[in-house]
Amino acid sequence: ADGVASVLWRHDARTTNGFNLAFGTPAKLLRAYARPERREVEIEEAPEPLFVLANDRVGSPEFPKAERAEALARAALDRAESPAQIAKLLADHEEPPLSRVTPPPPGARFGIDFVQRLQALCIHTESYGTVSSTTLAWDADGHVSRYFFAAGPPCTHAHEDVSGLLA
Repeated sequence: ADGVASVLWRHDARTTNGFNLAFGTPAKLLRAYARPERREVEIEEAPEPLFVLANDRVGSPEFPKAERAEALARAALDRAESPAQIAKLLADHEEPPLSRVTPPPPGARFGIDFVQRLQALCIHTESYGTVSSTTLAWDADGHVSRYFFAAGPPCTHAHEDVSGLLA
């Protein structure tokens, strides 16, 4: 984690597209936010190991789907589901009520109904959608021990155990 952080601290965020990044180990998870209007990449320690990082900061009110994903993940973990079972939550199509959706900016080429569709965990629109998904599990020593990948939308493509790629 320290090596990645040192690279990010030296990175000039104005030279790339903005990004959000989660990195580290289960014992020390970090989140980085880079925005092209600022030189510095902001790095913060995650206060707990389970969080959902959408296309904004953790906890952004503009992404109710992150709240839903976290609630589904917590419930799955409380039931001690396997990583393969947890991966199925990524196929969720539930959309929040319009009252929870942030309207698009004035002059946008799409309406609030489109923004609402983007708040599902598994997205399907004519022009944008979920193309794959990944679920990772760590062992007690902090090493990635299981790797599941769906090579398409998780509602139509099973998460395959590709843990052999970790060797």
